[in-house]
Amino acid sequence: MTYWRLCTVKKTLIWLLVLILIAGSIWAVFYFRNVNSQNDVPEILRSAEIINADLTQTVAASGKFGFAQSVDLYFKTSGTVASIAVVNGENVAQGQLLATLDTP
Repeated sequence: MTYWRLCTVKKTLIWLLVLILIAGSIWAVFYFRNVNSQNDVPEILRSAEIINADLTQTVAASGKFGFAQSVDLYFKTSGTVASIAVVNGENVAQGQLLATLDTP
């Protein structure tokens, strides 16, 4: 082979190697981008019909509990309770009428 022919073959092989590396890099980018996007696909979800219904749930537990705040109430005079204006467990405000007293 002549010197010029040998140089041409070397240049051709180098350019071929560069093109193969570029093509491989492009393929790798698209391949790994595709693999990552397939991992982002959500799992198949089950669906169910929504209905209105009463939900009853019972919890059985043991322990101690107490009130956050309690107040002892009393009247300034003696007598019989005529009426109670609130029900058990109701939230009340300061100054609200709770009960009336029937005095003799």
